[in-house]
Amino acid sequence: KLREFWPILKSHLEWEKHNFDPDGDHLYDAYCCIWASDALYYNGGAVTHSSAYNYRGNRLAARIAQLIGEDDTKYRFEAESILKAMNERL
Repeated sequence: KLREFWPILKSHLEWEKHNFDPDGDHLYDAYCCIWASDALYYNGGAVTHSSAYNYRGNRLAARIAQLIGEDDTKYRFEAESILKAMNERL
């Protein structure tokens, strides 16, 4: 089942990166991560919660890649880069 789901997961992580980290700083904006309410910054701002979601998603993708014999380098790198950026900037 993991092998069947893998193309969907890869596609979704690419979509997240393209749409919510367009500047490539490994910090994601919060446009569609949580329910909209007052005093939240949505478009173009690096925020902790959406970056943390993507950190976890990339860590899990790296693990899944290992389990099914795919290259995990891209996902490990992104997770490590997110964690580093969060610790340095947020």
